[in-house]
Amino acid sequence: MHSNAGTYVTCNTLMKLSVYDNIMRFDSDDIMKPNMIDVVMNNIPNYDYLLCRHSSFSAAVPIESSQISTAVSPGQFLIKRKILETLGGFRNWICAGDSEFNRRVYLSGLRILILDDVLYYKRCHESSLSESKETGKFSQIRNQYCKEIDSIVYGSDMYVNPMTNTYDIIKAS
Repeated sequence: MHSNAGTYVTCNTLMKLSVYDNIMRFDSDDIMKPNMIDVVMNNIPNYDYLLCRHSSFSAAVPIESSQISTAVSPGQFLIKRKILETLGGFRNWICAGDSEFNRRVYLSGLRILILDDVLYYKRCHESSLSESKETGKFSQIRNQYCKEIDSIVYGSDMYVNPMTNTYDIIKAS
């Protein structure tokens, strides 16, 4: 029996098998709003890479009570196949591979659109990569990866915030 290679190895494998010009990455435990595919597909002709906002929910906070996030999660996106192939997909990391991939996207000079629309519900639970003890926001491995991501470009105006696993802009002083 083969062992689980992790989400980023799986994503790379599936993306290579795709035959379409546009590829969407979406976590299996999150929920798309009914209009998500239409909205992103209507916007991709003018951009190389699309991200959108989400509402978070959990067992304690049902979807009906979910709150809109001001952050953009790096794990759900639509990208043109040729761009994905040029960037080489995800690193085979245990966690934070989506943050590192997004750093390369942002630094590549691509045409990026961050939609203000809330197009999906992000499920928050203890066993997720961003919440578990082994790979979550306070874990040693995630902090190590975030330091590596930050070092990709010295002096960049963005850094990965390990508390939220999102990009924060450093204001010039």
